[in-house]
Amino acid sequence: MKKIYFFLVAMVVTSLSFSQGSESFANSNATASYTDNNFVGDNGVTWTYVHSRNANGDANGSGISLPALMLRRNTEPSSVTSSSVAGGITDFSVKLYKGFTGAGDRQVELFINGVSKGSSIVFDDNLEHIFSVTGINVGGNVTIELRNITAKQVIVDDITWTAYAGPATPSLTITSPAPSALLPSGDATIQFAVNNFNVATAGLGDGHIHYTVDGGGDVMKYDTTDIMLSGLAPGSHTVVMKLVDDSHVDIAPAVSDSVTFDVISYAPASDISILRAGVLNDYYELTGEALLTFQQSYRGQKFIEDNTGAILIDDNNGIITTSYNILDGITGIKGQLGSFGGMMQFVPMVDSGAATSTGNTLTPQAVTLAMLAATPENYESELVTVTTVMMSNTVPAATPNFADGIVHEMDQSGNKFNFRSTFFGVDYIGELVPTVATDVTGIVNERSGSLYYLTARNADDISQVTLSIADNVIEKFQMFPNPSSNGFINITTANNSPKNVQVFDMLGKKIIDKEVESKLNISSLQAGIYIVKVTENNLSATKRLIVK
Repeated sequence: MKKIYFFLVAMVVTSLSFSQGSESFANSNATASYTDNNFVGDNGVTWTYVHSRNANGDANGSGISLPALMLRRNTEPSSVTSSSVAGGITDFSVKLYKGFTGAGDRQVELFINGVSKGSSIVFDDNLEHIFSVTGINVGGNVTIELRNITAKQVIVDDITWTAYAGPATPSLTITSPAPSALLPSGDATIQFAVNNFNVATAGLGDGHIHYTVDGGGDVMKYDTTDIMLSGLAPGSHTVVMKLVDDSHVDIAPAVSDSVTFDVISYAPASDISILRAGVLNDYYELTGEALLTFQQSYRGQKFIEDNTGAILIDDNNGIITTSYNILDGITGIKGQLGSFGGMMQFVPMVDSGAATSTGNTLTPQAVTLAMLAATPENYESELVTVTTVMMSNTVPAATPNFADGIVHEMDQSGNKFNFRSTFFGVDYIGELVPTVATDVTGIVNERSGSLYYLTARNADDISQVTLSIADNVIEKFQMFPNPSSNGFINITTANNSPKNVQVFDMLGKKIIDKEVESKLNISSLQAGIYIVKVTENNLSATKRLIVK
């Protein structure tokens, strides 16, 4: 099977299944020589060849079905022209091949009644090329001419064309909104297209437009600009449009179109707790004010919170165009309640407008890792603070630095919860993960359903706890084994004098306070992370202890 390439110059390829004329150069009326000759084709059209020749037997390698016509060089010049074709022409097509001599591309131009309708490149590849032109739409008697406009030979075969169908029929099509569309507000823009009908004031065109809204009276429209509707009530609405003449009478045959769409009805939710208790995929208006706690460019996401809860605004379509600052108050947000990866989200339908308050303050809710681990759903999207936690740089992700999308396990007296750098590109990315007790403020978020994380919004949300004791000033101070799982630890120094040993949990509570020589019994400690303070001869040192 031949490979077919389509080449156009500002034109579109279309089907020629309704061909009304053709020439194959292989019919019974063709003469033996094609040079400067005329012959009548099977359809009665006479073709005149100028500086042409029979392509039969040429070693061009294209595999065409011979005989065919070869147009010679443009310097001669070379062309094939039809006699008058009755009925006009709408579409045209011809098969082209490179000639048998010389390398390089060729180009053929089409003329209808002496007017150029475009040209086609014939590549130097021995393949069949189809040159098609649509929408010529020239009526009456026409002449068809193909002219070689390059200095290389071109083979022409299988010309086809369709007859002119006459003036196009007027049409009117409503393009927007789509049928059954849900509009976010009572403001609707009706877009439409009118073809083959000049819409204008009386005496200047073919007529104008009548339209109705919900069965009301006719509205006259004398141009094709959009129809702007406002104040539509929630519910279903129908717009009907039609073309009329200057006397306001429907044109014949009648041309009209209609569309039915809906304006969304929003259920009121006075606070976020009521919103979160709503039905997924339904539409709501958060009538109360909520504070913006974090925003990022990714999907236009914003986290908002009031004294009843918090929720993520996922604005991937950029509906909210108003700019806000953190802790601005926003009132009257309208959107659709949804869920992604188990995390509830509010997808806005209209811009929420200017902030209703600015310069607000918000104290993050203080929680423990035990509280987050037990009921994370209760804190989803909320801004919370956990204090004096140890953050791992090896569990489960082995990296000493914060990185986008990486998880770090947090520990607070044996209770664990994961920190994740969910917000890409924040200012702590690349910084070292703290290896001392740390307070972390952040937003609780969910991924993949039931996998919850705490994510800091910026570097200021991560603060290392400063201990009020000197750090490792006892000479040759050592503590082992660490981690410990056998119920004791050894504490050695250069002097090996009696020592006071105090053990604190991650909340700062003192668990052990004993005088020892070198060994401390820790069998009473549960698995977790502790701070050990050792005092010897008025010098102090601290180390972190892991109990397994």
